[in-house]
Amino acid sequence: ANKTNNLQYATTIAWFYIRIGKPDKAKPFLEKFFTQTNKFSVTDVLNYIFLEQIEKGAETTRQNTEPILSALKGKNNITSSDLESNDIFYLCYQYYFEKMSKQNSTIEFKNLYNLFSDEEKKVWPIPLLGLYGGELTVEKMESLIQNTDKYKMRMDKCEAYFYYALLKLTENN
Repeated sequence: ANKTNNLQYATTIAWFYIRIGKPDKAKPFLEKFFTQTNKFSVTDVLNYIFLEQIEKGAETTRQNTEPILSALKGKNNITSSDLESNDIFYLCYQYYFEKMSKQNSTIEFKNLYNLFSDEEKKVWPIPLLGLYGGELTVEKMESLIQNTDKYKMRMDKCEAYFYYALLKLTENN
């Protein structure tokens, strides 16, 4: 548990430095993080992006998503229990890394999106699959995020724009 606490502490400190505009101070903490952890998380992906380790990010996310995608092969419909939120985020990260390293995307976002029911397509973050698959515009995706819980809607919108920005980076836009 102590090793985990130290890793969390180091990552927290690193991202604090990034947020206050001192990225050079963050790098040693993040580089140390990769030598001490063997469990892959969304934080790891952000670290790869920040450190511009694009090929390593592509390789690691692919290893993480291969079992997810192979479990979905041959299915005629899927639900959010088949493809969880973090799974969708990892697919978006994999797309980012593949495109930024000049590889063709190995993910069929449009097909995945269309395997969901119309009702499930409204549940965040499933609309990301539609956005990355060219089925949704950012405006349509934003309209699907509407929620009576203003806090949840704000959080979902924040995530939506982050992943939209990653998509735009792959287009040099």
